[in-house]
Amino acid sequence: MLKDVEGIVLRSMKYRETGRILKVFTKEYGILSVMAHGVEKKNSGLASRTEPFVFVRYDLNPGRNLYYLQGAEILSMNLPLRKSYSLLLILHRATRFLMHVLPEGEPQGKLYELYKEFLMVVQREKYPARIFYAFLLQVAEELGYRPMLHSCTSCGNRKIQAMTFSMQYGGILCERCRIKDVYSLNLSKEQYIEIYTFIHSTLTELTSAEKKENLTDVGEIIVKFIEHTFQIDMNNYAKK
Repeated sequence: MLKDVEGIVLRSMKYRETGRILKVFTKEYGILSVMAHGVEKKNSGLASRTEPFVFVRYDLNPGRNLYYLQGAEILSMNLPLRKSYSLLLILHRATRFLMHVLPEGEPQGKLYELYKEFLMVVQREKYPARIFYAFLLQVAEELGYRPMLHSCTSCGNRKIQAMTFSMQYGGILCERCRIKDVYSLNLSKEQYIEIYTFIHSTLTELTSAEKKENLTDVGEIIVKFIEHTFQIDMNNYAKK
């Protein structure tokens, strides 16, 4: 048995009449599939311990293909995460992305702490989209896909007057090399600084930085980079 396993519920799906199948991101074992029998019964008292985004401590019995829930303790319900529909959509997209890029059963200590920080920070941020975009970039960086920002990804030029961001090259292109990727997107100095800040600041530090409500353009660039890098469609991740 695995005892006192700290984790965060990523997804909770109903199973038959009274059970649930969970995806739990654990601190020590990575993402695990967990069968929770009987949690929907009237007197079980366990339903709240299987809700998405809840911090929990589980006792788990290993099975052939998944683990079986034996006991659960709530560490935090994270109720502020449910304060708005728009915030829930951001959480849903971030969580689906994480489940897509991480294999099950492999420890991911740094990404566990990053996701935990994300949930804590995003619930108090006035503009949670900025935390979401930073989270995407920091997950990509941890997995070895940091966008190249210090020089042109094609020629190495550091003295760039007008830059674009290339999904194909995974970073910026200078004015001479931009013709190599006709689909690269114009990148302003302000957008460059925003992306750089997202990568080089902790999520907690971003909450005390200058708040910018209009992040549509830089958000589009980041999402396109993530989609190209991991071959996913983030629009589908907004659908439950």
